[in-house]
Amino acid sequence: MSKKSVENEIKLKRAKKAVAEATPYGCAQQLMAVMQNNMPFAATVGLSCAEILKFIEDGKAPKDKTFSQFVAVLCNEKQHSLHNLYPSEMPPKPFPVTSLVIAAFQVLDNAKLVEGIKADLVPTLVKDKLTIDIHTDPANIKITERGKDYIKNASSACNMFSSAATYGPGFAKILVDEVAYIISLHKDN
Repeated sequence: MSKKSVENEIKLKRAKKAVAEATPYGCAQQLMAVMQNNMPFAATVGLSCAEILKFIEDGKAPKDKTFSQFVAVLCNEKQHSLHNLYPSEMPPKPFPVTSLVIAAFQVLDNAKLVEGIKADLVPTLVKDKLTIDIHTDPANIKITERGKDYIKNASSACNMFSSAATYGPGFAKILVDEVAYIISLHKDN
C-alpha cells in the first residue's frame, strides 16, 4: 500500500469512528464552539439567517429547486458585506460557501426557525466522505414564531444605524443564542 492510501485509510477509520460516536448534543456543542471561537463566521451565518428568514417572511424566497442556490448566493454576499465592513477581522481567504450554507441550514432547522428545511446535526458517511444530510421542501418552507422573533431581534440589535463595532458582533450574539437553544433541546439526549 502506498503512503497516500494508508493515510486515506486512517482518515476513513477516524471518520467512521466520529460518525459512530456522534450525538445531536455533542454536534450542537461543536457548532457552538465554532461560533464562539470564530466571530466572523458566526456573524456571517447570523446575518445570512436573518436575511433568509426575511426573504421567506416577505414571500421573496424561491419556492423551487433554486432555493438552495439562493441561500448559497446570499451567504456569499453577506460574507463579502462583512468583509468590506471588517477587512482586518475577516480572514484573508473567504469561508467556504458550503460551510456557511450547512451552518445556516442547521441553525434554521434545529433552532426551529422554519419548517420545510431538514438539516441534521450529526454527520453521516456517504461514499467514504463525511456529509450532513440536508433536505429542503422550498414550496412548503414557512417561518415559525421563533423565526419571526429572530428577525425582530436582528432588526432591533443590528439595524442600519448600528455602529460597525456592534453590527457584526450583534449578529454573532443572536446566532450564538440560537445555538444555545439547540443545545438545550438535546441536553437530555
